[in-house]
Amino acid sequence: MRARTVLAVFAAILVPRPPADALVFCKGRGATVLAREKCKRREQQIDATTIGGLMGAPGTPGPGLHVVDKNGNEVGVVVSGGEFEGPYFDVVRQIDGAFFVLTVSGSGFGVFQPENDGLTLQVFYADSACTTPPMVFTPPGPLTSLARLVVTSADGRTGYYGLVDEQRTLLAAYWVSVESGADDSSARFNCMARSGQIVKDSHDCTENGIVQKCVWCCEPAGEGTYSPAHTLDLTALGLTPPFTLKRQ
Repeated sequence: MRARTVLAVFAAILVPRPPADALVFCKGRGATVLAREKCKRREQQIDATTIGGLMGAPGTPGPGLHVVDKNGNEVGVVVSGGEFEGPYFDVVRQIDGAFFVLTVSGSGFGVFQPENDGLTLQVFYADSACTTPPMVFTPPGPLTSLARLVVTSADGRTGYYGLVDEQRTLLAAYWVSVESGADDSSARFNCMARSGQIVKDSHDCTENGIVQKCVWCCEPAGEGTYSPAHTLDLTALGLTPPFTLKRQ
């Protein structure tokens, strides 16, 4: 799965910091990259040298690399790209006087991840049943205060973003992840093994091209700073995929 570079550079604030030489970057089933002493089961260790230098600075439309829609309408100015997996780019776009960082590909907004079974990633909750109002991760830093980082729904129609002045630190946040297994019982066991609660019962899903059983599992996501999720109607922008790159 793809990890967002914009979030990755702030990932170390999510966990207590051991000595710098002991940290490794770990990417799990979602899009978050965390700094840990050792990666957990199902997490992939990422070479830290691939993270630095990928994030650009936001800017107003002008000369440079842009993303446009099918009709040539401006989608946004490219600020990062060539990330861990897939041909995805982060672009900056001004909407109603505010700047937003949006993830796009040729097919539209967001990251298409069929293994996530239609689940929207990077939405967090304050309770272990994932029933409180949704939140998004809002790390402190210069980019966060300049532009609002947008998490896109699984269908690419809605964006979720947080505001720095509304953020609070949670010692324990939770998110919904997809846990799979060869049958109902193994899928449910995999959820409970991660100290999770099932929020969508076992159903058919496809992982790596193999039909399995999946559950949606509310499981611990760790300590961090989060803000209430505000919504952004991406369909109201009137942009039509496919999206393409254009240099101006």
